[in-house]
Amino acid sequence: MKKLILLFSASIGLLIGLQAFSTTIPWYMKDIPHMTHHLYPENCATIKYRQHIRTFFRRIHSLIVHRNNIDSAIQEIDAELEAIRAKFINKEKKALQKIKEKYDLDNHIWSQCLDDIKRVKQHNLTSLKSSQQNASHDENVSQEIKNILCDLLKQNDIHPLSISVTMADSENNALEAEAVGSVVYTDDQETLIIYPRYVIQEITFWMKNCTNSEELLAICAHEVEHILQQHMITRRIIKLYLRHYYTISADILNGCDAFNRLIKAQEQQAEIFAALRDPHVAHCMALKRKCKYYPNYLYEKHYYYLSTIDMLWKLRTYLISVKDHGGIVDDAKMRCKKLLNFI
Repeated sequence: MKKLILLFSASIGLLIGLQAFSTTIPWYMKDIPHMTHHLYPENCATIKYRQHIRTFFRRIHSLIVHRNNIDSAIQEIDAELEAIRAKFINKEKKALQKIKEKYDLDNHIWSQCLDDIKRVKQHNLTSLKSSQQNASHDENVSQEIKNILCDLLKQNDIHPLSISVTMADSENNALEAEAVGSVVYTDDQETLIIYPRYVIQEITFWMKNCTNSEELLAICAHEVEHILQQHMITRRIIKLYLRHYYTISADILNGCDAFNRLIKAQEQQAEIFAALRDPHVAHCMALKRKCKYYPNYLYEKHYYYLSTIDMLWKLRTYLISVKDHGGIVDDAKMRCKKLLNFI
């Protein structure tokens, strides 16, 4: 009986492990509810447990199937990480299309809007590479936050003094930090002109106390990714176009499901893309989202993707280590030797 139980458990584990870390939610996640509040930590703990099982058997699978070519296993992981990136790029594209369909926007006007977004983004990203005269860093922002933020900015080819960093006067329970940006434009009855001019962008911190350095890194990486993707520029220009050509106010747009779908896609990108850039950031993002959801936007499914990216990075690191130590046979010998020494 015990053998049957062990065989059954191993079979289930192997089935879980052999399912690629794909862009779709796996079958063993279907029973976990989404967008919960009081059950969120419990649900995420269940997700983490199942991800550990998946990773264990995926490691075995990689070592068996790719035993003669570890590089192919590493390339497989790289392809899966890239597939996750593509999925979340597509989410934003679909959200933009929903806005167009919601308000039945003219093709020419919509195309012009997207062109303006692209043009301003490209100009801003170039400007972010060098210091800007009017940028400043608030002395009320802790040195730890400044250090983490500046390191992230430099790693992503952004000059720390190309943006302003401020501490809000009061705490905001809904926000920890916020990236803000604007555009230069003229708007009269006849025309709307968007100019490719850089307006100093800003990251404002709302939380007063945070002693966890890993959480701080996750918060800072989230906002830096908003800067890199220029999400606030996309939202701002869409609002200007809809107000000018269709007299749709910002308040109406903010209450629109299609526009909120865009915000959700961009909030997901801010963490998914940051996690895809760096394994340590992925680890910190997953730790943070295991305990905290982002109301209205990021819940259990989002944590699943972050934990998947974290697991893939760790599996990749392990396989590189195996390769560097002479392959699977040498790795097994080394582990046996360590075990014998321990005994």
